[in-house]
Amino acid sequence: GSLIQEGSIQTTGDITPLSADGAKLGSTTKEWGDLYLADSGQIHMGSDQDVSIKYDPSAGYPGTSDGAIQIAGAQMVLENSDNNRPYLIVKDTSNDAISGQIMLFKDRGSNSVDGDQLGVLNFIGRDSGGNAVAYANIVGKAVDVTDGTEDGALLFNARINAGHPKETLMDINDTLSSGVNVKYDLQVGDDIFLKSDSAAIHFGADSEVK
Repeated sequence: GSLIQEGSIQTTGDITPLSADGAKLGSTTKEWGDLYLADSGQIHMGSDQDVSIKYDPSAGYPGTSDGAIQIAGAQMVLENSDNNRPYLIVKDTSNDAISGQIMLFKDRGSNSVDGDQLGVLNFIGRDSGGNAVAYANIVGKAVDVTDGTEDGALLFNARINAGHPKETLMDINDTLSSGVNVKYDLQVGDDIFLKSDSAAIHFGADSEVK
């Protein structure tokens, strides 16, 4: 039968249902409060526990701190061990034209300064020696934090030239105010349109020819 316990329950053993998928933890009308997990605690999902969410308090992935990318600090890891791929899905089922969002929020309060890095999307893989390598990233940046005249920028960085540290290959509103800067060659597969009257193409380091 049911057990009603008004005081605290402490145990040194596991608490499990009598069978797999045999009981729920909470309900739609009786929700649990906070969930506390220790360092390196994991939430396992699936009958084979092939998906897990893990909190890792370590200093971060080894070997990925170089150039514009620094990987350090505590991590939340979504891991999948079978042939399927892990997905992070933000699903919005509301009947309007506004979609879900992923927000990277650098909150320094009123201590924000020009040039603050706001968030980074890192693309990391292994090299042939098994080392974790940061091959590319996208960085959001606060160019001007002045209240009322705020400006932001996006930087696209990649590792090129035989393993040298990453370089910013393209940026938006960072090197060129209100424009796009491409550091090296640019290949376009179709037409180029200069949409303003008197638009010009400039040549040379000093733009002395146009």
